[in-house]
Parts: sequence; structure tokens; C-alpha cells
Amino acid sequence: HLEKAVAEKAVTKHNTRHQVVTNELEIIQSLKVFKELKDDPLKKIFSFGLASYEATSSALKYLACFGLTCELRVGFGGEFEELTALHYMRYMQIQGYETKRVTLQHAWPPQNQSTKITKKEIEELKEALKNQGETEDVGVDDVVFTNNSRVCVVYSQGTPTAQGADILALVIDESNIRIDSIQCKHRKNWPEKKVAAKWWESLGIWMNKKAAGTTHKASFHPKSNVGGARYSYEGLDSFRALCEEKLKKKGMNDMGVKLGERILAISCEVPPQANLLVPQDEQERGRLWFKEMLEPKISVLKLGKSHEP
Repeated sequence: HLEKAVAEKAVTKHNTRHQVVTNELEIIQSLKVFKELKDDPLKKIFSFGLASYEATSSALKYLACFGLTCELRVGFGGEFEELTALHYMRYMQIQGYETKRVTLQHAWPPQNQSTKITKKEIEELKEALKNQGETEDVGVDDVVFTNNSRVCVVYSQGTPTAQGADILALVIDESNIRIDSIQCKHRKNWPEKKVAAKWWESLGIWMNKKAAGTTHKASFHPKSNVGGARYSYEGLDSFRALCEEKLKKKGMNDMGVKLGERILAISCEVPPQANLLVPQDEQERGRLWFKEMLEPKISVLKLGKSHEP
């Protein structure tokens, strides 16, 4: 509860009128745990003076996230990926999910150095992904499922050069089974739009780069396109199919496995609205997690400037 309160307070203070911030706040406010925090006077930690945006102690933040945080230094992208994975785990725990971490043996998908990916390369990729799936362990063999199971397996890619999402998650509950994916970028500022579009491609989303405004028309399932987005999508969808196959062997895939949230996590603060690039189609929308959304984890073990490389 403390963790959600600190995060919500930080985001609200920054800019509640910012559309991206508003979207994330609406998601947080719809959670059962948030409603309990809001409605129970014994859990109103701000009114009791236990926490504030300016002065909540690192000790309370650390307790709030159950120690699921890590050191984060300037220029260390791997540390930001780890912190984001831990944040996602804690985010799911407060919603009642049993969580587990797994490091994959392979990259989904492997890196491709081509400047222009062809249909032939896509077909070769599909075959390679099918073959590597035979030796991949998605970490569900030892998980006990019941009718009311809420399980979340959080994956790190098997190699740092994977072309797809940095973090994958298999989410299982009473209503659906899905694969969430997160791309992590550790930097001080939001980039120009053409760079951001490449980031979204790593999540298998094709962007219409010529569109104007913040929200851009996109394809979340680019089966008819050839390029980086299609290549990353094939890796993501193949991993989804692999998890579906593994769960079928455990009698768990009556609902099938679908592709879920596509999240871009970046360690900078929320930039001006006009600079953002958010993919959206008729049914889906990409999610953006900025520094404010990663509180309190991102500031618990913050080093002073004299310690930064």
C-alpha cells in the first residue's frame, strides 16, 4: 500500500494533466489494492505523516517494495532492466499474483544485423525460433495451478543482444493468460520521434512515422509488414506460442495465450506532451513508464553524484 501511495503521489504532483500520466493513474486507481488504500482510513499514510513526495525515507521505500530494487548507475542499462523487472514483479504481487523469475536460454528473437529485413529472413527466423523452442524452459513445469491461480513468471532474455523486448512476462489468472513485454531504455531525456519509433519496433509494433501528434496509428500485429517490427513481432509471438504449448501439457490453456501489454520503460522524467510518441490502434495502446511510474524503487538506492561514473 505504501508503495502505491508513494508512486501515485509522485505522478500526481508532476503533472496530472499529462495524458500519458493520466492513463497510468487510471490503471492504478482501478486496482483493488488502490481502492482499499483510498477507502481505509487506517491506511492513509500521507495523512499520518508517514510518507510524502518530498521526504519519504529510503528505509520506508525499501520496505514498501519488499526489497525488490537494485542499484542504478548512469550508463548501466542492464541495471535499469533489472530494476524494471523487479518493479513489474512487485506491481503484480500487490495484485495478488505469485511471482517467479526466469532467465531464458535463448533470445526471442536473436539479433539481426540487416538494414532491410526480407521475407526470406522472416521465414528463416520462424524456423530458428521453432528449433530453439525445443530446448527452452519457460519455468512452468514446477508451478502448481488451481482454478483460482494468479501466477506471473517474469523473464529476462537469454542474451543481451536480443532484438525483442528486454523483459517478458507470462501472466495467468482466472480471466486470461497473456504475455506482457517491456522494452527498457536508461537515459536522461526522451529522444526524437524517429528514435522512439525504433524502440516501439522492438516490441513488435509497426509505427506510421508520418502521422502527426502524440498518438500514432500503429499495427500491433504486423503480419503483412516486413522490417524490424515484423522481425521482433515474430519473436514475441513465437514465445507466446511456446508458452501456450507448455501450458497445454499441464492442462492449462483452455483459454489460449494472447499477447498482452506492450510497455516502454524509460528512466527519464515525463517529457512535454508534444514530444511523445504513443502507438495506438482500434483496440490496443502502448504504455509508457517514466521515472515517476517506477517510484519508489528507482530512488531507494540512488547514489550521490560523486559516486556516479
